[in-house]
Amino acid sequence: MKKFVLLFLSIIYSFVLVAQEQNPPSILWKIIETPNFRIIFPSEIEAEAQRVANTMETVVQYDTSSLLTHPKKVSLVLNNRAMISNAYAALAPRYMQFYMKPPQEVTSLGSMDWMQLLAIHEYRHIVQYSKNKTAFTKFFSWLYGDMGQLAMQYSIPYWFFEGDAVIMETALTKGGRGRIPAFAMPMRTYALNNINFKYDRAYLGTYRTFYPSWYHLGYFLTAYGRNHYGKNIWDKVLEHTSKISFWPYAFSLGLKKFTGLNVNNFYKAAMLELDSVWTSRTEKQQYSPVEILNNTKKRSFTNYFNPQFDEDGNIIVVKQDLDEISTFYKIMPDGKEKKIKVTDADLFKVQGKFAVWSRYIPDVRWGQQSFTDIVILNLNTQKELTLTKKGKYLAPAISPDGKTIVAVKFDEKQQCRLVLLHSGSGKELASYTVGNNDYVRTPSWSPDSKKIVFTHAKYRGPAVSILDISSGNISKIIDYSFENIGRPVFYQDYILYHSNFSGIENIYAVNIFNKKRYQVVSSKYGAFNANISGKNHRIIFQEYSANGYNIGQMELLPEKWKPIDDIRQANLVYTDTLVNQEAGKNIFAQTDNFKEYPVSEKKYRSGLKLHSWGIYPYLSLLDIGFMADNYLKTMSLSGGYLYNINENTHGAYLRTSYSKYYPVLSLSGIFMQNNRTYNFSDGSSEYLEWDEYSVNLDVSVPFNFSRGVYYRNAKIGVGANFKYIDNKPIRTIDETYSGTFTPLYISAKLSNIRQYAYRDIAPKYGQLFALDYYQIFDYDDYEGYLFSARTAFYFPGIFPNNSIRIGAAYEKQITFDPNNYQQTYYFSSLVNMPRGYDSEVLDKMYKLSFDYKSPVLYPDISVGPLFYVNRITAGAFFDYAKAYLATANANYASLGGSLNFRFKFFRIHFPVDIGIQYARLINERTNRFSFMIAGMPL
Repeated sequence: MKKFVLLFLSIIYSFVLVAQEQNPPSILWKIIETPNFRIIFPSEIEAEAQRVANTMETVVQYDTSSLLTHPKKVSLVLNNRAMISNAYAALAPRYMQFYMKPPQEVTSLGSMDWMQLLAIHEYRHIVQYSKNKTAFTKFFSWLYGDMGQLAMQYSIPYWFFEGDAVIMETALTKGGRGRIPAFAMPMRTYALNNINFKYDRAYLGTYRTFYPSWYHLGYFLTAYGRNHYGKNIWDKVLEHTSKISFWPYAFSLGLKKFTGLNVNNFYKAAMLELDSVWTSRTEKQQYSPVEILNNTKKRSFTNYFNPQFDEDGNIIVVKQDLDEISTFYKIMPDGKEKKIKVTDADLFKVQGKFAVWSRYIPDVRWGQQSFTDIVILNLNTQKELTLTKKGKYLAPAISPDGKTIVAVKFDEKQQCRLVLLHSGSGKELASYTVGNNDYVRTPSWSPDSKKIVFTHAKYRGPAVSILDISSGNISKIIDYSFENIGRPVFYQDYILYHSNFSGIENIYAVNIFNKKRYQVVSSKYGAFNANISGKNHRIIFQEYSANGYNIGQMELLPEKWKPIDDIRQANLVYTDTLVNQEAGKNIFAQTDNFKEYPVSEKKYRSGLKLHSWGIYPYLSLLDIGFMADNYLKTMSLSGGYLYNINENTHGAYLRTSYSKYYPVLSLSGIFMQNNRTYNFSDGSSEYLEWDEYSVNLDVSVPFNFSRGVYYRNAKIGVGANFKYIDNKPIRTIDETYSGTFTPLYISAKLSNIRQYAYRDIAPKYGQLFALDYYQIFDYDDYEGYLFSARTAFYFPGIFPNNSIRIGAAYEKQITFDPNNYQQTYYFSSLVNMPRGYDSEVLDKMYKLSFDYKSPVLYPDISVGPLFYVNRITAGAFFDYAKAYLATANANYASLGGSLNFRFKFFRIHFPVDIGIQYARLINERTNRFSFMIAGMPL
């Protein structure tokens, strides 16, 4: 019955994962019903919810035209409390959620309105799901609900879903990622350097170097398909795929049916065409003479982000590679690098000896609420000061005189302001709204601390403006357009900024007084984030290369800048074709048809949505169950019938959780038939069965104390577990016992784990602690208790990405008394035996363990379309335990190692770690081999 327990624990764990993903209970949720959507939103953003409702209804006819389907009505949750820029369209249950804060960087998601982009992109996913829910996929959905369709999507590569959605945001607006040169830049740079990736390496991932995401790969593949095979090519492919979606290569077969190319050859053809187009467009181009300042040899793909001068003329930069997380470095004039400290800084600004940025801070309890507070780092002492508390500040910058900080403030009411704060106290001194509540980005100071330049955007793309602090006047330097303008800075009579004007992201300048514009830097691949040294009139910036961003430097010579009228604007690959295939226009250009939808007068109460059901196999188990959740993630319900095929035993479970308020309440019940072969006193043996019934009530509080580069989580829980055992055999004695008992328990868990680098296989630094105590009431039919304490510490190994883990554990249960054993109950141990040993019932155990893990090879080997291996890791271990049972004790010690392979089967992106483990049982002088899947022995 161990497998029953494992299954039940996995069910519980699945709910623990979302135990914190709620909004504060104080939010008053309202609802807007439209013909195609149910908009669920906090009451304070009703006006914005009306705009979103109109936006969504506008999108429907355009997002469905090329996939020839019309989805059923879908719910959309608007989140205004989280300081992240994201969204998703979920399938189980089927709904959408938008996080409403736009990004600060225009190079990441473009110049269009954030809600418009999300509306097109995420609803396109809903359309994709609807199109795929036909034929066999629809049949499987009848059997399994939403989980059935989710399971049948494994035959469709992820790049299609994201690439097709990026096509729509590009074709239906003047923005979209397909129009951003920085979006194409990584693939274009590889092509221009004759660096080719095989399909499996591009799609399934590699640890050898960097390759952009499914969004990038998917956009160019899906756009290539539409360019050559028409607007409805993907409608045909999806329809064919759904007929045989049980087959992992169904999408590839559909692709071959309508294009003559399977997915591998289709990828080759697309890359060949893109290589040719990108190469031809570089001919006759003239590029700036750029001096590269970082001369340390790169171990792997390495980025130098956001280089800036400090007060001594050194360059402060954030460096990141595949082996190490983001780290502040100081680059001296001779090119030598000095590490300062690891950091979470993104859009940081350096002024004098200080660096400032906004730190993402999650709410301690509510996972759907977060903050961004201003952090100041003294680059000399490495001490940090968090200036604000529970703020909503973005892209801060310190004035040259050191007295004031400017930042963007974006609050939960969707109001955006440019604010000035006192650099010592963090007190707000002034605030400014811009345009029609425009979204403000990346402000920067003038050298005299009297003016601030920034970009701002609403529906017509970004503009560049300057705030005069003394008068409060805001003057526009560059008017609104869909040119992707970002990161403006002052230089004499100019504002320097990066832009996509030429079709390659580069540095440009605009004269503040006559508004004439010039190209300052012409980079072959892309140049961003200019910083000026006023002392020697030099500009530094990050310049892209095939091995990551470098620090580029040039002399500032305005007389040699090229007037913008002399810059040739290159057409973007495939964009014109996509626009003509769709609406042929920006669908949001007309705003006259705004409709005021009725708002529910009652508070929205999120009820359970039954979304999945069916028969779920788990090794020798069958789980015939169901799942229900609500859209606000505050309540869940699951239940089912369990059948063990091998043992012919039965079970059932029912579980619900409620997490709207601070504690998470969980109630579960489970019935299990158990069986075991028992040896009796007369030498015979018999296969015996007994039943166990249990009801568990758990009250827990999860905490998230994450800060900077460390994920810090804690959970405290208490509960009671009523259990009834019917005719359970007692050890090796030929008698049985029935009874009830109710153990109370308390548990506490704490983790402090540093962020992983891309190649890390375990934390470089981290600490884990766990305490559990179970106690049965004195008046119960059974007696027993359990105290368990476990801890683990992680340290860096000898080489990059190597990891050392040192663990310790202590566990104590009721001491076995051979004269009074009938009513003794032993809880399942929370401490594993040393590796290689079978589990035993013990009274007490002390355990120490040591692990060393290391990557061995990144082979990137494919065996046709059957499987792909992109990482091999090795480990060595030593385990020791001293264990007791009554008056007897024993020592257990094992020494060994493991070899692990990361597989991806049938071109499905989900990785499976398979390995072999060898353990030498030192005291017994025997060897044990075992196969491992996902780190667990079979």
